Amino acid sequence: MRSPNICGCHGGPAEIIEHGLSGFHIDPYYPDQAVALMAYFFEKCKEEPMLGFNGFMKGRYLNL
Repeated sequence: MRSPNICGCHGGPAEIIEHGLSGFHIDPYYPDQAVALMAYFFEKCKEEPMLGFNGFMKGRYLNL
């Protein structure tokens, strides 16, 4: 199993990760939203074990 990712919503990683499909984007300028998203992240990972695999496959597709 692969691990899903959390990244900042600005810059390169945001272009690779599809929010909710292969990981999550966090806006560092809104810490309350970031905390809520991290809690959601842990719940979502329990429900959808393929979340990390989706990111892994996208990375392979992009040769990362």
